[in-house]
Amino acid sequence: MNCELNGRRLGILGFHKIGEPLAGRTSSWYIPETVFASQLRYLHESGWQVINVGEFLRGLAAPESLPSQAALLTFDDG
Repeated sequence: MNCELNGRRLGILGFHKIGEPLAGRTSSWYIPETVFASQLRYLHESGWQVINVGEFLRGLAAPESLPSQAALLTFDDG
């Protein structure tokens, strides 16, 4: 998800599991570590700053407190 708050960009990236699925299984819930690392590298090289949940919540009330490009990473059952 990507949105804009008062001229600041906010991206929310959702992940489920980092690594390889169990032997003999395939699953779209997994993302290989190398792909995850390349996504983090892309964010860094493109000027995105990863924020935590507290910064995200403060940013909803006061968007000017967010970096110009903020990314929140979420993990479900990770």
